[in-house]
Amino acid sequence: MNNIYKSIYNEIKKYKKVYIARHIGPDPDAFGSQMALKASISLSFPEKEVYAVGTTVARFKYFGKVDKVNSYDYENSLLIVVDTPDKKRVDIDNIDKFKNLVKIDRHPKVDKFSDVEYIVEDASSASELVLDVLENTKLKVNQEIAEHIYAGIVSDTNRFLVSTTNKTLDTVSNLIRKYKVDIES
Repeated sequence: MNNIYKSIYNEIKKYKKVYIARHIGPDPDAFGSQMALKASISLSFPEKEVYAVGTTVARFKYFGKVDKVNSYDYENSLLIVVDTPDKKRVDIDNIDKFKNLVKIDRHPKVDKFSDVEYIVEDASSASELVLDVLENTKLKVNQEIAEHIYAGIVSDTNRFLVSTTNKTLDTVSNLIRKYKVDIES
């Protein structure tokens, strides 16, 4: 297991509560990566409390609902931020209060706000990076998770017209084959 994957996995294992945030004004990649990661952690660690946080956007309801959290357990929780290069764009208040943070992102680095940061600027999407983490750790993937990732990748590549590499196409091909992703719906 690569050190960054191991570091992310170990942080997830450490905490009973995990919050997953993404950027303000989310797009399908932000939702896809967030909801895929939430579903995978919940599937892999059923005893953990896992929350997808941020503003609800009605047009993306097919990803599922974000969780309403009245108060955060800052001292005893992990915050994972996906698809967000800087603190001011994270769709949650008081991120500095969390005991620890993990950042998974494809944008050029703007702010360093975590000791554990997985940033690959030439990745197609945050969804592709989340899948990298899942496939290189003991976190589980099922059809629902694969479909969230697929939707995020398709969206951020503008249906494979931009930011698409051989790796992106291989990833999508494997998702469709292995998890029976319904690409028409």
